[in-house]
Amino acid sequence: QVEERINNNEVLVYPTPARDVVNIVLPDAFAKTACVITLLTADGKTVEIKRTQASSLIQLPVNKLTPGMYLLRIASGLKTIHKVITISR
Repeated sequence: QVEERINNNEVLVYPTPARDVVNIVLPDAFAKTACVITLLTADGKTVEIKRTQASSLIQLPVNKLTPGMYLLRIASGLKTIHKVITISR
């Protein structure tokens, strides 16, 4: 198996920094299939896992998370994207 890399610029994540909700706009390669969205702390601890149906827009609530930097991992089949997001209050 070979993991397919998708250009991170094809994924739009906003607002930056986020307060209550992070909006994720996915490219067609992801929007046509179910995805697993994982949010990790800077030290690698998983704080949120969300499974989605085929969709081009995903909303991830972040209002209960501690402000700081997080790694957003979006996986669908062999395709994976990583984005860094910031949460502030």
